[in-house]
Amino acid sequence: MKLKGFIEVTGLPYRTGQSYLSGVREPNAEGMQIICTRMRININWLLTGSGAMFIDELECNPEGEEITLLENFRKSNEVAKKAIYQVAKTLSDELNQ
Repeated sequence: MKLKGFIEVTGLPYRTGQSYLSGVREPNAEGMQIICTRMRININWLLTGSGAMFIDELECNPEGEEITLLENFRKSNEVAKKAIYQVAKTLSDELNQ
């Protein structure tokens, strides 16, 4: 995806999107939540590179997905664990509003 399309889909500021796509900066929890929600990207794939890239490609297997997510969470470093927790909390809060 080119920068212009990424910015249009995510609604992120130009420089933020540019720094994410160029690898100069990694998204914080809020940035990951925006990217995953608006682009329908699987958070597990974004953080670990494993599994289906897009939410639409995930099999309907909640137990298996939950186990994989927990396994990947446990393998993550502390920064990644905090990011995963924050994204999950943000998504949960939005769904419960």
